[in-house]
Amino acid sequence: MALTSCSQIPYVLVNAPKNPTPLQPGAVVRVVDAAEIPVIPENNTYLGTVQTNDDACSLENSAQVLLDVAQSVGANLIYIKKFSERDSRYSDGIFSPTHCDIVTADLLYVDFGGAE
Repeated sequence: MALTSCSQIPYVLVNAPKNPTPLQPGAVVRVVDAAEIPVIPENNTYLGTVQTNDDACSLENSAQVLLDVAQSVGANLIYIKKFSERDSRYSDGIFSPTHCDIVTADLLYVDFGGAE
């Protein structure tokens, strides 16, 4: 399944709920790398899959995009499934040589049982 897009927003989100309940401001959002921890907690609710695109480009921008999207759909866990790099960027019909970091992650709500 390819999620790449040429849109003006810095991500593509699929399988998200139609009317999500966002997290409260300041709520903790955990980030887990599947390469290091290949197990998703059992007590989770899947809230979609997000992939950053060329409009996010840098790792710092991708991290902020993931956090913003997670909070908007009510996810308190970002489970990074894939990290890739791209050496060109498509914008306004032109490819330009630019290094971009692309991140694909599942967004989950996990009941941590009061654990911080």
